[in-house]
Amino acid sequence: LLDFLRRVEGFRSTAYGDYSQTSIGYGTRARPGETSITREEAERRLGEHVNEARSLVRSRFPNLTPGQEMALTDLTFNTGARWMDEGLGAAVSSGNWQAAEAAFRQYVNAGGRPLQALRDRRNELAGLLAPDAQLPPSTAGHGGQPPPATADPRTEEMGDMLIGQAPSSRYARLPPDRRRVLAHRIQEALRPELRAA
Repeated sequence: LLDFLRRVEGFRSTAYGDYSQTSIGYGTRARPGETSITREEAERRLGEHVNEARSLVRSRFPNLTPGQEMALTDLTFNTGARWMDEGLGAAVSSGNWQAAEAAFRQYVNAGGRPLQALRDRRNELAGLLAPDAQLPPSTAGHGGQPPPATADPRTEEMGDMLIGQAPSSRYARLPPDRRRVLAHRIQEALRPELRAA
């Protein structure tokens, strides 16, 4: 999902008007008076907002497939959680996935009018609502779930220590999403120790 969001949102280092809000970075809400952001901070906020959206989806609909969760998490990230109390939410609750897919495709308006970019975005993910849909290869793995957006900070510190954060190291040259995957793997391996800490 993170790779998908980076692609559809794009990165903007300066704040911009985004219909009902002022956005920055990867489409997250800018803070009051904020005019610029680093890519690193934008990545952190993206992960934070995705985790919040995913938590909302999981708390309301705990038995989704990975594909259904991905599509509905993106919708929540993009539009908020209002859909949960509308026709789409009712269709998801009842397991009527044909109706859910049709309703999902209707969330294409911004500023009171339909946008082609939102049509494209919904169409790309709508098929994931089918119970037998498979996640795209870039998000599969980790037990079928997309890799978490963030790892335990203690794990990231330990990852830096174990793998090496020197500018010349291969780890330091990895893209941020690969670093997060490695940090997640370390976190899973060290989970008992982290719980005991």
